Amino acid sequence: MSNTEIITPQKATEYLNTNTRNRAITRSRVEKYKKCMAQGRWVLNGQTIVFDEHGNLIDGQHRLIACAESGHPFITAVFRGVTDPRAFATTDTGKARNANDIASYVNEGRYTRNQLIYIIAAARVYMHWVTTSNKADFSLSGVEHAKTDEELAEFVRENPDFCAFCIDKHEKVKVLGRSSRILPTLWIIKTESRQRIMFDEFEKKLIDGLFETKECPVYLLHKFMMQGRLANSKKSERREREEVFAMIFKSWNLFSSCRKIKLLRWSPEKEPFPIPR
Repeated sequence: MSNTEIITPQKATEYLNTNTRNRAITRSRVEKYKKCMAQGRWVLNGQTIVFDEHGNLIDGQHRLIACAESGHPFITAVFRGVTDPRAFATTDTGKARNANDIASYVNEGRYTRNQLIYIIAAARVYMHWVTTSNKADFSLSGVEHAKTDEELAEFVRENPDFCAFCIDKHEKVKVLGRSSRILPTLWIIKTESRQRIMFDEFEKKLIDGLFETKECPVYLLHKFMMQGRLANSKKSERREREEVFAMIFKSWNLFSSCRKIKLLRWSPEKEPFPIPR
């Protein structure tokens, strides 16, 4: 028998006490659900909390834990009375929707799946930048879980200019390395800098690799990125990505100030994260 219920934190705890066959908890999923519930973004979507004929919970563990831990109620369908003992093995086995799947749905096929892969990757980092209050302490630590799939999908739906920019620049910047490391920084410079009139020249030099002098900050940035693309770096993935971001911003600040230099480097232990001017 199925009905719709408002699950309070107290009721969630009671239901969890009937969970006699505990499966492993995926904390990232619980944290994602908690965030949605806390922000009032959880919607009734047809997914059910399922109990067997003896009142034991067989599906819905992550949702109930999120409710109990977050302290926020949610509304859901509840099904009771499953009699087939094989039911536990068949619940929750389907592939979870990821950000690309959700974005494909809300965008009604406007973008291909390959486009969504790099749009979502760039959006994830850009949104993390925007919501970081102290940019001088910016870090990519935890960026993978900073935004929910629903938040990313909503951003894609409501920001067609950002998506068009990523599509236009993706093929051009691939020669420099992973586009997800480059697209967010170029978008930030284009939209936030006070020297936007110089952006087109900066971008062209960076991509084409044509310079009048080797003391040009963009030449040094281009050289750094090409060397990094070919080298087997021993740095962590996060540290390497942060360094690329910082070097792009630092090169831009020098270029937009018409400065020439002989060496471009960023030392996180000695200087704050560069903020594009």
